[in-house]
Amino acid sequence: MAILRGLVVTVLSSLLLAPLLKLLQNRTEPPVIILAQDQSASIRAALSKTDSVTYMKSLDDLYNNLSKKYEVHRIGFGQEVKELAANASWTLNDQASDLGEFMTYVDEQYRGQNVGAVIVASDGAINRGKSPLYIPLIQKAPLYAVALGDTIRKTDLQIKDVYHNSIVYLGDKFPLQVDLSAVRLKGATTSLEIKQILDNNDVLIEKIPITIDADPWFTTKDIIIEAKQSGVLRYRVSVAQVKNEVTYLNNVRDFFVEVIDGRLNVLLLANSPHPDLAVWKSALLSQRNYEVDIRMASDMSLDQLKKYDLVILHQLPSVKNPIPTILNELDKKVLQGFL
Repeated sequence: MAILRGLVVTVLSSLLLAPLLKLLQNRTEPPVIILAQDQSASIRAALSKTDSVTYMKSLDDLYNNLSKKYEVHRIGFGQEVKELAANASWTLNDQASDLGEFMTYVDEQYRGQNVGAVIVASDGAINRGKSPLYIPLIQKAPLYAVALGDTIRKTDLQIKDVYHNSIVYLGDKFPLQVDLSAVRLKGATTSLEIKQILDNNDVLIEKIPITIDADPWFTTKDIIIEAKQSGVLRYRVSVAQVKNEVTYLNNVRDFFVEVIDGRLNVLLLANSPHPDLAVWKSALLSQRNYEVDIRMASDMSLDQLKKYDLVILHQLPSVKNPIPTILNELDKKVLQGFL
């Protein structure tokens, strides 16, 4: 019993003294190697069938050799950035190449991890997103570039960017900015066309003749378009093809603009004709988003009142026109949130 009591007192004393227990565990993690491949169609177009097979085999051999000592992650970037499984194939058929998005992805997804190296294989033909020159790479790991493709500049005319409003009001005029560029086409002539696509019919809005007077060449064209109908409208920007271009896919760009009919129906309801009514109507119509009607109270019915968003009373109610039914209807519309 004395021994048992001694053990109990010892344990209780140890617990009261709150001993600090430390457990040290060491774990060794191999560095992460990021193997990234540009999956745009320009890579496939630049390689012959034999070179493409040889290159893909070399890429797989590199992955297998690195996997013996490191944790290798395969990442493809083109229209989007996605991580590929070990047995997945590189597709090389994307219509865009966004290297800036890939760099942002690496910094966000691998921050704080033990990244040993970043290997990027690309032809540098970037046609989407931010320029990688202006994106700081937070990762301290070395970056290795594998240059692919043909170093000869390709003869090409393309629409670089199209800037426009996404939402406009009916009847408004909105600006359209089109950036064009060309390589190895000095002295050539072409034309820029802006069309609206209506029920599969092309309605020409404007056609601008263009002369390419430099190499490389870049210009910006500003066009004003009037929104003549409401709804989601489809427009097409295109430059006429020039002989010997490497591709004509980048000569056309479609964009969509939502046109909102935001006009409010305003009623000037008067007791009798008055010069002020014409002045008020003129002031409201100067805003372009108002449609204004002038009506006499004696000719107004409740059914006609329903189509208006705002009713302005002039010298009403009066002895001649007390308009009790109209006032009651307006009170209901206010309570229902229509005005």
